[in-house]
Amino acid sequence: MKVDLRPYTEWEDWRAGMYRDVPREDEKRLTTAAASLLCDPNRLAAAMRDVTSEWKIASETNLHEPPNNRAWLGQAACAFAEKVPEHLTRAAWGMITDAERLQANRIADRVIDEWKYRTRRNPQLELAFYDDSHP
Repeated sequence: MKVDLRPYTEWEDWRAGMYRDVPREDEKRLTTAAASLLCDPNRLAAAMRDVTSEWKIASETNLHEPPNNRAWLGQAACAFAEKVPEHLTRAAWGMITDAERLQANRIADRVIDEWKYRTRRNPQLELAFYDDSHP
C-alpha cells in the first residue's frame, strides 16, 4: 500500500507532544502512568483504538510495516491517554513483566489488524482509477 509521506509537523503525535522533553520532577509520575496503562488490557486497547481513529496522519505514517509499528502504537497510546512522551514510555516498558509485554504486544497486533482492515483500499479500484489507458 502506498503511504503518503507528510512532514512530521503534520503528525498528530508530534503536535500532541509525544516527542517532547518534560521537567525532571514529572518523569516518575509519567513513567508510572505509562506502565499502568501498558498493564491494563482494556484501557490500553481503548487508547490504541483512539489513536488509530483520532491520529489519522500519524497512524498512516507509522502502522504499515513491522517491526516498529507495535512500539509506536504503544507509545502513541500512552501519549494520547496519559500525555506521556515516548522516551518515558520506553522506560515504562522496562518496568513491566515479560507477560505484560506479551499481552500489550498482542493487543497492539489486534488493533493494528483492525486498523488495516478499516483503512484497506481496493487495489483493483485504485488501478482502474489511475489507469490512464481508459478515456
